[in-house]
Amino acid sequence: MEDFIETRDYGAANSTVRTPEQTDIAYFWQIVDIHKGFVDLAISQGLDTVKTARFMAMIYTAAADANIAGYATKYHYRAWRPRTAIPQALDDGNPDTDPDPNWTPLISVNHPEYPSAHAFNSTAQTDTIARFFGTNKVTWTLTASKAANPLLVKESRT
Repeated sequence: MEDFIETRDYGAANSTVRTPEQTDIAYFWQIVDIHKGFVDLAISQGLDTVKTARFMAMIYTAAADANIAGYATKYHYRAWRPRTAIPQALDDGNPDTDPDPNWTPLISVNHPEYPSAHAFNSTAQTDTIARFFGTNKVTWTLTASKAANPLLVKESRT
């Protein structure tokens, strides 16, 4: 129930509890150019062509494996997305959830809710980066473009 309320309150397009920074973070992660971030990281670390190719192959192999397992799990459980669950809460079998038929999400995604794709992808990718460089203390900057979402405020995050 607590998760339902938190998602309803923070995830609404017209949320009054979400901060402007939280909104901007959501916009950023929706449109970030992760591949450019990996290229920039390789360059910043001075990787040559062969090491860059190995680095990219490792990251994308890990991401592919994570996606195969993650999406198989998503479609096994078929957990409702908030955009469906909140307006149709009368149908969820939980008498404690109240529907809001006018509720709309800040961001809409077209695959089941659980498990989080950002979680399984970013974990696979960051664990691979840590393994490649031999440390989990790797700093780099990711960028997103206001052209993709004019509401974005902060175009880079480190």
